Amino acid sequence: MKYLKHTFALAALGALLFVGCSRERPERSSNAASAKPLDLASVDSGTAPESYENGWITDVPAALKFAKEQNKKVLLDFTGSDWCPPCKMLHKEVFSSDKFKDFAAEYLVLVELDFPQRKKQTDELKAANEALSQHFDIEGFPTIIVVDSDMNVLFNEVGFAPVDEYMEMLKGDLGI
Repeated sequence: MKYLKHTFALAALGALLFVGCSRERPERSSNAASAKPLDLASVDSGTAPESYENGWITDVPAALKFAKEQNKKVLLDFTGSDWCPPCKMLHKEVFSSDKFKDFAAEYLVLVELDFPQRKKQTDELKAANEALSQHFDIEGFPTIIVVDSDMNVLFNEVGFAPVDEYMEMLKGDLGI
């Protein structure tokens, strides 16, 4: 019986890690954001493009402009940084790894789109993140989407995976 409890607990943890955390979504209007092109003015976080934190920015229009100039892709990290266990693990075990940092430096512009429960955010940042969440129909965290500088989706993955597996998925979908 003791082993059965441990097996069930491990299975539940595994499901959480690979599926991610779900979120409550605000009611959408009848004309969904994803049904029309995204107005980039609506996703301006109000944060200066020079405002990097550990290589991550929050300003999508600035990231797209920089990606076009540098011939890179834009990785959008939809996260619940202060409450979602798989999000925390993804940052700790994948995004903080030297392997990922080296890859990102060469190929990606990193954008964090955070939906915290305790961390304070400006109203502009909250609105920008929510507009992008609705545009991409985000239903769980972490969701990682990689787009080109024209906002064409190249990669879309929900949940956590170990760094080697994550890197293989990214490289495969990006053709690297």
